[in-house]
Amino acid sequence: MIALVGSRGCSVYWQCRCDCGNIKELPGSCLGHTQSCGCLSREQKLVRSRIHGEAGRQGVRSPEYWVWLRMIARCENENNPKYPDYGGRGIHICAEWRHDVAAFIRDVGRRPSTKHSIDRFPNNDGNYEPGNVRWATANEQAANRRSTNRLITVDGEVICVAEMARRLAMQPKTLYAYFNAKGAS
Repeated sequence: MIALVGSRGCSVYWQCRCDCGNIKELPGSCLGHTQSCGCLSREQKLVRSRIHGEAGRQGVRSPEYWVWLRMIARCENENNPKYPDYGGRGIHICAEWRHDVAAFIRDVGRRPSTKHSIDRFPNNDGNYEPGNVRWATANEQAANRRSTNRLITVDGEVICVAEMARRLAMQPKTLYAYFNAKGAS
């Protein structure tokens, strides 16, 4: 509070200075309950416009926006069916991406095609952050999946059995059967 302004009707008004520096007159009944002069609301609108700036004509969102939104849901919404595999095991989204879809797109780029989805790579156990995210095809995603892959070392290169089968023009189940029978790793 800076000074008493006077009364208007049944209310006493005070001149107050906001943390941002603006001066505003408030009724005494609002003192202690008002958080800002309105600057917080303007700031929140700015953040929302940056987050939702991917709106196209008639409110249609870009494909990258929906990928970003689903990424957040997997990591933060305990009711999301995929939460146990993401947020439930400690996978987070870097702060800059979490609050700014434009920063996410700037760092990851536009989705190359509808056949591409977001993938944490090279560290599948790492967070969604610059340097650990790429657009990947279904085959690339499958090779990076932690639960279903068996990794083998061929000439010093670590690859999954499915990739080795693809290179040899074989069915993956044939190679899996071979490695299971031999007990090889």
